Amino acid sequence: MSFSRRISRPVITVSLGLLVLLAYGAGAIFWRTPNPIAWPQQWRADYHSRTCRATLRRIDIAIQEWALEHNAAGSTVVPTETIRERLEGQHVPACPSGGAYSVSTVEEPPRCSVPNHGL
Repeated sequence: MSFSRRISRPVITVSLGLLVLLAYGAGAIFWRTPNPIAWPQQWRADYHSRTCRATLRRIDIAIQEWALEHNAAGSTVVPTETIRERLEGQHVPACPSGGAYSVSTVEEPPRCSVPNHGL
């Protein structure tokens, strides 16, 4: 005895309709977004700027801790050696984009030499 399974016509119609909608949605995302080939470079740049900002926050926290412990005023120049001691690994990490960090006073946030990398 053999059984043949037959898919009904409404199921096929709905399935094809969903497939067309899915293809249309994927095409709309792909073709309406500017330059999808450049996405990996943009993602890398975003990752670098987020990593740099996170490092700048850690440096700023180290500065504020040092200022609280030493009762430093806002215009006090921060020694770089004390910041290194407070960071993990006893060194200031490098900016992923090749920028250099600079620290001046307690009230000024640390800066990166790369544009758009900052607090």
